[in-house]
Amino acid sequence: MLLGGERRIHFVNESPQRKRAILASMATLDVRASVYRTPGRSDRTRPRLIDAMVTDLFAMDVRRLVFESRAHLDVYDRRDLRRLRHSGLVSEALLYDHMRPHEEPLLWVADAVAWAVGAGGGWRKRISAIIDDVVDVDP
Repeated sequence: MLLGGERRIHFVNESPQRKRAILASMATLDVRASVYRTPGRSDRTRPRLIDAMVTDLFAMDVRRLVFESRAHLDVYDRRDLRRLRHSGLVSEALLYDHMRPHEEPLLWVADAVAWAVGAGGGWRKRISAIIDDVVDVDP
């Protein structure tokens, strides 16, 4: 699905026609997605979203989690995951990484799903085949 010279798909930059094609292709993948959302600025809401997501993933016995790297901000995710481990809500068995989108193409799916859910309407419907749940986390 990459065009010449691209290293990743970043949904916000795509044309409507290309978005439709990408979502159609992603809807056929053997992947499942859950979207966690809450209103507010990401620097304030991300820890709550991580808490909710990681707690759910741990309950499902997920062993590996990949975050899209935000460079110097990754330290805050690591801090939040250490806090969850120390609290006993998450086992040391849960491994996590921060990767750049060109290193992990499944991050493209996460980006597209998040965009489509946020856009709503027909966009969300196009990707609904792989969405298990949309979880609204209290602000």
